[in-house]
Amino acid sequence: MKKILMIFAILGLSAVAQAQIVFSPGVTYQSYDQTESQVGNTDSQVDGYILDLRFGYLMPMGLYLGGMYSMASGLGAVGGNGDDTKGFSVGPTVGYYSMMGFYSLLTYHIMGETEKTIYSQTSTFTGAKGPQVDIGWVFPLSSFFSIGPQITWKSIEFSKIEGGGSEADTNYKQTSIQPYISLWFMF
Repeated sequence: MKKILMIFAILGLSAVAQAQIVFSPGVTYQSYDQTESQVGNTDSQVDGYILDLRFGYLMPMGLYLGGMYSMASGLGAVGGNGDDTKGFSVGPTVGYYSMMGFYSLLTYHIMGETEKTIYSQTSTFTGAKGPQVDIGWVFPLSSFFSIGPQITWKSIEFSKIEGGGSEADTNYKQTSIQPYISLWFMF
């Protein structure tokens, strides 16, 4: 029994010693129409970007362990007035990366917020929680850098809304499927 435990300990340490550090930003442009029920069902178009910054370890067997910081920004117009949306979310990431460049990652966002400004009134949605699934394929341009397409499904639910000096419970949810450009820096 001691020999088996010793073998597993040596294999575990050797896997950690050969792990690669990965920095993987992904970016997408977003453009969508929305109806704001808070301002009399006014239609608007929002244009902006989402930037996902992943940082983690890639084990020799393809296991990816890390975390993600996601930030979003959008600008648009509601009936001629400014509409501004920005936010962030953070969560741990686990997944698989094949040496051929295919990867599949799951992030569970554990905190975050989105701030929306409509007609100069700002509302902040807080308590963000929810999953994000990234599937992509990167192509190596050097031994340390790869680039490729990615498709992302994200579903974030917010628990509170703050604005005008008050706070209330909410069931506001953002769900999207979007294409990304993903960069992988492996050290």
